[in-house]
Amino acid sequence: MAAQLVGIIGLTCTAPAAYYIGTGRLSERAFILWAANWIFAGNQIHFVQFCIHSSRAVRFSERFARGRVFFLAQPALLAVLVVASLLRAVSPFMIFAFVPALVRGTRWFFRQSEPLNVKSLGWSEMKQGVMFGILLAIAFIWS
Repeated sequence: MAAQLVGIIGLTCTAPAAYYIGTGRLSERAFILWAANWIFAGNQIHFVQFCIHSSRAVRFSERFARGRVFFLAQPALLAVLVVASLLRAVSPFMIFAFVPALVRGTRWFFRQSEPLNVKSLGWSEMKQGVMFGILLAIAFIWS
């Protein structure tokens, strides 16, 4: 998973590059955009890895034992976003871009056990990514 997280640093660098192409300047907003995309992509990678490695876990206690770091990272990320918003480092609307992924990640721990369907998981994460991109764009437009 560490290699995947390093890889997304390069992949998400397209966010500030696109901002630069669109605005003609490389500002703090461009780097906030990169960080937001990197954090979201990291959350997705962590979630997919967790789903794969915990696919046979039935009860909450089993899932929590395998994914405690991921589970605790969800409210921690939300808290960081709220504090950053209060400090005016990011737009409060940016919080809404992360909410669907945070809800998805937390809700998985409480769902009924079902067989892992990798194809369905992939499509679900694709939809999460599209929704995040749309909500993030709206957050930047309204800020």
